[in-house]
Amino acid sequence: MSGADAPSSSGPSASASSTPPASDPPASDPPASGPPAPNPSLAASAAPGAPPPGLLDRAVSALLLAVSAGALVRAFSGAEWAASAAIAALLAFCVLGRGLLKMRERLLLAVAIALTVAEVASGDRPGAVIWDALDRAAFLAAFMLLIGVLRDAAATSGSVAASGRWLTRQPPGRRYGALGSGGHVMAVLLNVGALNLLAPLIQAGVQAGRDAGEPPDISAIKERRQFSALLRGFATAILWAPTTVTQAMLANLFPGADPWRVIGGGLGLAAVLGVAGYVEDRIRWAGVQRRAEAARAVAGQRRPDPPPIPRAALLDVGFIALALVGIAAAISALAGVAMVPALMLGAPLLTLGWMFSQALGGRGGPRAAPRAALAVTARRGAAILGRSIPASAPEAITLAVAGYMGAMLAALLPPDAVAAWTDSLPTLLLLALLPLGICLVVQAAITPIVFVVFVGNALGASGAMPADPALLILAMGAGWALALTCSPFAAAALVLGRVTGLSPADITWRWNLGYSALAYPLAVGWLGLLLIMW
Repeated sequence: MSGADAPSSSGPSASASSTPPASDPPASDPPASGPPAPNPSLAASAAPGAPPPGLLDRAVSALLLAVSAGALVRAFSGAEWAASAAIAALLAFCVLGRGLLKMRERLLLAVAIALTVAEVASGDRPGAVIWDALDRAAFLAAFMLLIGVLRDAAATSGSVAASGRWLTRQPPGRRYGALGSGGHVMAVLLNVGALNLLAPLIQAGVQAGRDAGEPPDISAIKERRQFSALLRGFATAILWAPTTVTQAMLANLFPGADPWRVIGGGLGLAAVLGVAGYVEDRIRWAGVQRRAEAARAVAGQRRPDPPPIPRAALLDVGFIALALVGIAAAISALAGVAMVPALMLGAPLLTLGWMFSQALGGRGGPRAAPRAALAVTARRGAAILGRSIPASAPEAITLAVAGYMGAMLAALLPPDAVAAWTDSLPTLLLLALLPLGICLVVQAAITPIVFVVFVGNALGASGAMPADPALLILAMGAGWALALTCSPFAAAALVLGRVTGLSPADITWRWNLGYSALAYPLAVGWLGLLLIMW
């Protein structure tokens, strides 16, 4: 998550000066049930209003593009020279682009250097270990950069904005399901951009209720319920969606896993946790709901009608999601590569097509000439290369360095010790301990990435896998998803806190710790069921 699940210091890359932020509504609302109106700000967003990038910006952009290109060539061809080129570009960026990095990224780099020194001092083959870790780091950085470009097209999509407004304006009985499922679907496309899009819309709706005279305690409960639904739906997307950082990393750690088992098992667990969250919400707030209804009846107030369904907008968003899956599946089948590298190539292709479609307009509005639309798309593509990709650098480096640290920690721990420990555990107990371990370490502000890569590498180095690799991916994905709802240090809570001003501790510990405690045994039960079935 990016990430859905990777920390973001700069928000979505679409927040670059070349495009309006994903949380901004289009200049005019699209019709509620008809086709979304074209976005009048689209041409302005593509116009060269900002000063051109300087020499350093261009050099940084070129290095990040080299990382992405090298990692893609490596994934599609296995060429060692491409991996070397990607690694060299990544290391050069860490030197030349250090001005883009915040204190967090610099601390992570310092820890990574310390682990490298420890490996050189104590390892038998430090060169091979370090090269493998850097190869993985370059791949993860490229994943974040290439998948992140989808947010640039989503930032100016009238359909995405219309869908978000509709989700946040549902009546109380439908609001949890709408926000949970909507946050889930949008997370597949936008990663943390889904939070940036929907959170301000939720706050605007809550504020409108306050302005209309709604009691403060009712407004506070509405805010809590809506943000909890959004966070929970967002978190469960990482259980299966191959566009998320979690699935990209886990697929890289366990290449022998059946991707369709992971997707099917993850979708099933997401459905189980979605129903559990809905039931928990209804039971917890049943009394409040009855009191609010009674107060409304006494005051003679009529519940407002639900907003009309923006069918065209929802169909557009659904089409984009299906197109992404279809493009990636076609690339995977034709090139004989895994889904994650296919998505890394497919996402930029879809982004260009999406931006071209926006530039063409139509669907109830004026339609631009194809040549003009191509020119707008070209300018927006140049803006992505020059500004949006460098703006995503902190996220990409955080993910890459955390992955590197996990690989180095796994190398420093004797594989025999891991093998002896895992072999002594029943399979279901191991599957239950993995998500619990992630939830515990993230309470100490340790990103799940470090734990997942460390454990994944250690399990791989210890010999035969102690369980079906798909089950291991699902177990660690479940832990990562629960970490997002139970820790104020997880990426989703930090992003929501930054966007809304709410306390991450309130969002997680106060509002969602009970849900997380309920979700954990359900996740373990689901893993146990799959263990029996598979």
